[in-house]
Amino acid sequence: MFQHEALEGRLRPAHSWRTPHDAPLLFEETHTYTGDTRPLTHKRMYEWFHPVGDVVNALLKSGLRLDFLNEHEILTWRHYPGMIETGEDQFGLGPTYPRMPLSFSVGATKAA
Repeated sequence: MFQHEALEGRLRPAHSWRTPHDAPLLFEETHTYTGDTRPLTHKRMYEWFHPVGDVVNALLKSGLRLDFLNEHEILTWRHYPGMIETGEDQFGLGPTYPRMPLSFSVGATKAA
């Protein structure tokens, strides 16, 4: 969602916060985001951004009961150049960036 500006060491929005269903983001990448050094055979990727509200509302609409919703200041890969390792397979923004959620977890239970 953000683009890192190397010269200024800043993040700025690069895409809208919601991706239309019929207009996914298209990326052509040679490698995965995980740091795996093996080149990809199929390089074209389509992605959609799903706002937290859309995810939670879809769970509720399907009849699930929301048990928890947690935001996290980490990712399991180094998405931006300024990220630092904060634990095993965990990366966060460095101290020059404001604290912000980078991911979330949600738990839901089907009603009996």
